[in-house]
Amino acid sequence: MQLLLNIKDKTKAALLLEFLKSLNYVSSVKEVDEKQMFEIPEWHKQELDRRMKKHLANPKEGTSWKKLEKNIDKL
Repeated sequence: MQLLLNIKDKTKAALLLEFLKSLNYVSSVKEVDEKQMFEIPEWHKQELDRRMKKHLANPKEGTSWKKLEKNIDKL
């Protein structure tokens, strides 16, 4: 099981992390910066750019949103 905690007080967060590390049934404890959690990989940005260029070159090509919604509703 994984847990995500948002703790505002850094001092209290550090104490909690140390406590969790001391428990023998906790396999790993790591601190993740909020920026890391929402960072978009470069390959993903490049893929979005590629798709945007393709769409702008021929906006009529593709599937309309209404058609996509109908297909999603069928699932």
